[in-house]
Amino acid sequence: VGEALPPDVTPLLARLEASAALDGARPSRGVISIWQSPTPTHADFMLGAAHGWVVDRARFDAALRRIALDAGATLRTGALEDITRDDMGFAWRLRSGETGRAARVIDASGRAAVAARRLGATRRRVDRLAAVVTRLPLRDAIDRVHIEAAPDGWWYLGPVPGGEAVVAWFSDADLIAADDMTRWHRWHAALAETAMATRVAAPRERPLQVVSAGSGALDRTAGPGWVAVGDAAYTVDPLSSAGIGKALGAAIAGVDALIEGSDEAADADAFERYLDQRAAYYAEVRRFDRPFWRRRARPLRIGPDTALVPGKASGERDVPLSPREWAALWSGWDGRSPRTAAELVRGLGDGRSTRRHIEAIEALVARGVLIARG
Repeated sequence: VGEALPPDVTPLLARLEASAALDGARPSRGVISIWQSPTPTHADFMLGAAHGWVVDRARFDAALRRIALDAGATLRTGALEDITRDDMGFAWRLRSGETGRAARVIDASGRAAVAARRLGATRRRVDRLAAVVTRLPLRDAIDRVHIEAAPDGWWYLGPVPGGEAVVAWFSDADLIAADDMTRWHRWHAALAETAMATRVAAPRERPLQVVSAGSGALDRTAGPGWVAVGDAAYTVDPLSSAGIGKALGAAIAGVDALIEGSDEAADADAFERYLDQRAAYYAEVRRFDRPFWRRRARPLRIGPDTALVPGKASGERDVPLSPREWAALWSGWDGRSPRTAAELVRGLGDGRSTRRHIEAIEALVARGVLIARG
């Protein structure tokens, strides 16, 4: 599929001496959104003083590989079977049987986070957002991304080279299944009800691809000699338009941290800030009282001194906590004596409070897994 890149990607590529990856890309002027109301709004990049880019993602990725090889990198292809750390660094093995060693490891393997997870990290999901995607021909050339809120999710339309656009329906995986939105006639009928439908020509049936688009993060994104970057560290909602820019920035910071010998993530609070931004953006849409939007509403607020006891509901699968955090929540608690919300939050965060853990406790209260007493 294609990708629209924000303006801040340009200086990041320049720092990496990889500006040639943008050869053949077309300028993108901003976003047209139908979000808070049915009236379209236009958001220009930096009031027109700069522009983003529309790239063919496969071509862009291939260009980055060529630039890396020209700079002296060695490319080995294959699936990682195992990686272990010892006193001399890391030993790795591919599924093909090929083996090797590395002094340091940067995991840029995307959502799979194959190296970080084998080194002990675990991933937790915040939501189950998914996309049903295809390419459609455009009626006329456009230089902006279009997004449009709908009762059960939202639509994305982004131009790609060749006179086509990537068109995607975003909703939660269970809602996509319930609405049968993986079938062309259902998907296309829903698209026809949108304002953006006038931008694309009426095509014959096209294949639809379902991809995961949910937000989530590793419980730790760095350790001795290794760091996870980009989607391997944490994934963000496509609404943020931060995918490639986030990955490039995190890669630069991660390499700097490894060179300095740090075992800590370069920006440990980045995902927490993103969750705040995500919640605020979804909160702008108040015209649909439907499950997709209710799930993204800010959870019930409780105070740090609120006394809590276990309820009867079960919520392990639906709360954004890793298995390790879920176990820590109940460790040493007989359930008969109340614990304050602040105590539970600090226990999840190894002694410090984070916004994610606060919202997780609030979500548990909202779902009856924890009950406020008094």
